[in-house]
Amino acid sequence: MKKSLLISLFFIMLVATLIFSVNNANSKIDNFFLLHKKVAKLIATNKNFDIFMSGNFDYNNFDYIQGDIRTIQEESSYIAQDELFQSFSNKQLVKSFKIIQEDIKTKINYVNRIISKSAVLNNSFRYIQNMQSHTFDKDVIAIYTGVIGLDHNDAVNLMQLMDNIEDFVPKDETQSIFLSHSKIIIQYYDTFERIKLDAKKLELSTKLEKFENSFTNHSTNIMRGLKGVIWLLMILLFLALVVFLYYIHQMTRKQIELNRFKKAVENSDNIVVITDKNKKIRYVNESFEKVSGYKLKDVIGESPSILKSDMQPESFYMDLNTTIFNGDKWQGEFINKNRDGNISYERASITPILNEQGDIEEFLAIKLDITKEKQTQELLKEKEHILAQQSKMIAMREMLESIAHQWRQPLSTISTAASGMKLNKEFETLTNDKFDEFMDVIVNQTVQLSETIDNFKNYFNTKNEKTTFQLKSTINKMIGLVGYRLNDDKIEVLVEGEDVTLEGLENEFIQALINIINNSQEALHNNDLEHKYIFIKTSIKENEVELSITDSAGGIGEDIVEHVFEPYFTTKHEMTGTGVGLYMTYEIVVKHFNGVIDIRNTQYEYRDKTYAGTQVVIRIPTCLHNIEEEKPV
Repeated sequence: MKKSLLISLFFIMLVATLIFSVNNANSKIDNFFLLHKKVAKLIATNKNFDIFMSGNFDYNNFDYIQGDIRTIQEESSYIAQDELFQSFSNKQLVKSFKIIQEDIKTKINYVNRIISKSAVLNNSFRYIQNMQSHTFDKDVIAIYTGVIGLDHNDAVNLMQLMDNIEDFVPKDETQSIFLSHSKIIIQYYDTFERIKLDAKKLELSTKLEKFENSFTNHSTNIMRGLKGVIWLLMILLFLALVVFLYYIHQMTRKQIELNRFKKAVENSDNIVVITDKNKKIRYVNESFEKVSGYKLKDVIGESPSILKSDMQPESFYMDLNTTIFNGDKWQGEFINKNRDGNISYERASITPILNEQGDIEEFLAIKLDITKEKQTQELLKEKEHILAQQSKMIAMREMLESIAHQWRQPLSTISTAASGMKLNKEFETLTNDKFDEFMDVIVNQTVQLSETIDNFKNYFNTKNEKTTFQLKSTINKMIGLVGYRLNDDKIEVLVEGEDVTLEGLENEFIQALINIINNSQEALHNNDLEHKYIFIKTSIKENEVELSITDSAGGIGEDIVEHVFEPYFTTKHEMTGTGVGLYMTYEIVVKHFNGVIDIRNTQYEYRDKTYAGTQVVIRIPTCLHNIEEEKPV
């Protein structure tokens, strides 16, 4: 008994020593990781400074950069004052960080100088923009273009621009003010360039990376020693466990496993909530406290409904309760409200915990905060909406041009007929036959104008209702809308293949085809070719239709083929190309018609001649049912 007591005391002392050493080691390791995290944050924040200082001079996101300034000051101050860092045996490491601190202060000063001057600069920038939009003076426009291009175009000659400003004689007070603001912008631009150069000379990024490497190596050596001590103590503990009584060994092992599980639960990024069978909270982890704002002591004995946001119907909670009280696992998403009243989204899984008799004892809820994910989805939806609006505005401009072109000839014919009637009347040669002839011409041309308006009115129909439509009819509508441009460039459009019924928004599909045809027309317009062709071919393959559009414009660069469907990517001049058209075509085909779109360069023969060009291939599912069968008799 006495020997057992001594062994027990020895085991307890060994366990206590191990726990103390592990906790001490964990504390140091956690501190090392925290310091390393803060060093990494210094590097990231310094990169933000570099991005800010290398950005456009009209950059105005000052709240964000002020936050970075506070961050880098707090993190550098924390590292410098940390007791563990000050106790490092590598004094050169501590000394090098003092130098980095001074460089950080200097760089913050450079950033603050840019911020302090940017208010005046932005005011001048907005003024010349406003003034330029109301003037047609070519000298003013030339100076405005040069000033605006300072931070966007490396080809702008600063000295030449200064000479142009000095030589410019203002014609009125507004132009004088415009000239003054232009000089301010150039002066501040020059000042910004000098500040950027001074900041670059600090080489703060290099110093921080070198410091991070040295810190990591030093930390690794220290942690290696701590691990050695821990391993030694664990070996001794293992030997003691072999000698110790079996039942004590079993209890200890279970306790260790329980502690490990508890630690994993407490430190988990997932929210963990345990309630009793009456749905009263018995336990929550730190993630719950962080997301909800409630402490463990605040929610013990409370119902999880304290988080209820009333943004989900009662049927949602009734279904949840029915599932879990039946002993089944429930999965879904909560829209909750935290202690401050802010809405949070959580993906949750609730599992009943049964006792030995099979009765429900507790409920275990594991939840993941997906609020940021939801916000990201909303931002993506907003971006897609903006791109869609831009595409609609471009389409409207093209259609208005088409209306003007298609109305020009009928209006000219009507004018000629009316003038003929008036002239014949003046010379008293207006017979009934001539009158009828002139009136027929006017009526026919009026009908043509009316048909043109109906076509474009149908195209701009804003009803977002899915219908079935015939592919060839849709292709003909598209050609009717942009045909005048193809005729002007003497482009021959050849359509062949099978007709098929599709289901979806026909106007969106027309716009997708117009975007592709416009790119081919633009490429053919810019090439001096003897023969200009656009081939449109349709075919049906296993419940899907394949539509290919091939031109004879010579193709596009292989290095840009993979980027053509990206938003805002364009190979055209910035005044004529927006980079939205093919992106919206991709969105329409893939997301709205569940199809696939591909673009490639190709070669083919036509009329014994070889041509090269770009081929766009669209594959979308066909309509599997007949709309005529759905109509009531």
